[in-house]
Amino acid sequence: MRKTLWNGLFVFLLLAALLAGLGRTLLRPKLINYYENRYAYRVARPTAAALLDGGFQDALEDALSDQIPGAQTMKKDYHLAFSTYQRLTALPLSHAEPETLFHIGPVLLRDGYLLHRYRPLDPERDALDRRIENYRAAFAAHPDTAFYVYFIEEAADLDLTTGEKNGVADRLEAGLGLPEGRFGRFSIDSFADVQRDFYRTDHHWQYTGSYRGYTELLGMLLPGETPLAPAETVRVGVSRGSKASGRALAAFSEEFWAYRFDFPAQEATLGGAPLRDYGSQDLFLGGLAPDTLRYGSFYGDDLGELTLRCPENAGRGELLIVGDSFDNAVLKLLASHFEATYSVDLRYYAVVTGRPFSLGDFLAEHPDAKVLLAGSLSYFLLDTFDLED
Repeated sequence: MRKTLWNGLFVFLLLAALLAGLGRTLLRPKLINYYENRYAYRVARPTAAALLDGGFQDALEDALSDQIPGAQTMKKDYHLAFSTYQRLTALPLSHAEPETLFHIGPVLLRDGYLLHRYRPLDPERDALDRRIENYRAAFAAHPDTAFYVYFIEEAADLDLTTGEKNGVADRLEAGLGLPEGRFGRFSIDSFADVQRDFYRTDHHWQYTGSYRGYTELLGMLLPGETPLAPAETVRVGVSRGSKASGRALAAFSEEFWAYRFDFPAQEATLGGAPLRDYGSQDLFLGGLAPDTLRYGSFYGDDLGELTLRCPENAGRGELLIVGDSFDNAVLKLLASHFEATYSVDLRYYAVVTGRPFSLGDFLAEHPDAKVLLAGSLSYFLLDTFDLED
């Protein structure tokens, strides 16, 4: 009898959780899955085709996995427990043999750094050439606009065994044919460069790398301009980056350091609505910690469309940045040098605005704006980042 009661209670609680998830999925779905740093899956309106081919059912399953109350916490705890063993065994080996590349989960491990695997040029050549054609068409359609391109090399662009690069940046620069000074690259030539400029557990720049990127970008956009200098270096806390989000790697973490800057006053808006600030640098550096410490919560998440205005820079021109999440760490820095800075992430622009981004429409309203196209390898390969007029 007691066993029957416990079984019934378990089934009741399971059904209650599923119904709660279904209700939230349909009525008040959450927008962001903060644990996996992406937009949460939500259910689209069912169509006959989607019902017949199973697409709607698959989408509903994905949505429920994101919307069930406590799902992200359960994922996090499970992955953390599973991966603790991996960390305790792999890290000592990695530090004992710092020249060796160990395969762990979906990535490589070298001297405590989680690294994406090397991506040679040949499999990516066609996608890269399509992006080159897309950009050249945009340049031709707007001959009076100053376009700049910045390619961010990372460990995936460097064969750590042979020391050879994949040549993507060279092919991109030659194919685009921009005027001198309009193409730049964040060069990674050795594992020492990776250690200096990138996080151990995340694919983004750490504070030294993002500052280097900022100064290089500023030198391209405004030659001779003096960059903001860091006011101090601060240990903010402990963070777990994007490469440590999988089952085998969730226990990996690292110290998170940052520069503090005395930014000029900036007014931030998202889709025309005022924001208190972009990111939470001041709050974290002040010890207020509004969220779990990670790259996006500190510097700012991928918002789709962001405007930063600097009133004291009236008459100093406008900048449009079409990029990926690498630019999050430098947006406030670059915005300190322009009257208005517009940031567009084509992965999420339509989610925020309800319409696709049109470069032609933007330039019709801001004919004198400079345009910066910046990102790492995936940015220059994915069709999502195509420019459309």
